[in-house]
Amino acid sequence: MGQAMREFLAEVETIGSIHHFNLVRLIGFSAEKSSCLLVYEYMINSGRRNLDRSRSESSKHLLSLLQKKAEEDQLLEIVETLDDDEEVRDHREEMVRLIRIAAWCLQNDHTRRPLMSTVVKVLEGVMEVDPNINYKFTHAMGSSSVADHLVSSAPQASVLSNPR
Repeated sequence: MGQAMREFLAEVETIGSIHHFNLVRLIGFSAEKSSCLLVYEYMINSGRRNLDRSRSESSKHLLSLLQKKAEEDQLLEIVETLDDDEEVRDHREEMVRLIRIAAWCLQNDHTRRPLMSTVVKVLEGVMEVDPNINYKFTHAMGSSSVADHLVSSAPQASVLSNPR
């Protein structure tokens, strides 16, 4: 069994043993040589889409809105039902923590993203969220600046593998 398969199975074991009300439950998996598959419980679709063209330009993309609210130190304002639900209002601190965990998992630099085991520890309150979260999610927003295109451009021919 290859290293990648061992790592996948270790993650499945970790994820499968987690039963937390903020996470969907892993129901099953398939680990064949050619592909791996995870099956999660059904979850009702817990707000808005990542990209909602019906919204104003400033809140069209969820990650752009998150970035804006983080810059304004208003993370909680990303929650749309905040004023409508008394139970939601009672858990503001927990909601900000969950938003920060989500942002931590979306870091541009994949080496700064937490392991799943770390996320579980943070959800359980054993660890704290990384205080140095970068809220500029350029890797996921399809930015059109020249600098972003240079970073995500195709590899040079010399980097590609030999012909098969």
